Amino acid sequence: MKIGIINLGINNIKSVKDFFSLFGNTYILHHADDFKLDTKIIILPGNGSFGAGVENLKNKEFDALLNDLREKKILIIGICLGMQLFFESSDENSRVKGLNFFDGKVKKIVSKNCRLPLLGWYEVSSIQKEINKKNFFFNNGYSCFSNNDKFVTSKIDLGDFELQSSIKNENVVGFQFHPEKSSSNGLQLIKKLLEETANV
Repeated sequence: MKIGIINLGINNIKSVKDFFSLFGNTYILHHADDFKLDTKIIILPGNGSFGAGVENLKNKEFDALLNDLREKKILIIGICLGMQLFFESSDENSRVKGLNFFDGKVKKIVSKNCRLPLLGWYEVSSIQKEINKKNFFFNNGYSCFSNNDKFVTSKIDLGDFELQSSIKNENVVGFQFHPEKSSSNGLQLIKKLLEETANV
């Protein structure tokens, strides 16, 4: 299985590459032209601001590539900022438009019950048994808010703030947490997702 990892140039993607190398033959895309036709999965990781992420998507023509792959039903996985870029917009850079794969926007996390930005291990709740009541590693100050709850596959309840921690609509999947830094829980989650994709 060939897995392409998009390099937005605003984060260290070594850990992502090492992690997904456990599941297939990985390679890095520095520009949309680097895409290989036999690729089965595309990973969109990222840390940093929404505005910088969108700018690099456009400059490297990844926005057009991702739209094309979405239509072709290639599995697209967004991690952290990558998930946020799937949405329409973000409070972080309100004038910048995202990929609009999901209706909704990204909002700043506001909670008195934890340190912000959210950093560390948090338990998520989900109808999916491979996620439910398991801990995953988070590092973010913003949360996605899908307008359609049927696409939300897991959440975190901070008591005074509910965070949507993962989403899925057909071949587009987003994780606000970092599966590659979530030890065996992240490993099992991605293994199950890729198995389901291979059987489609």
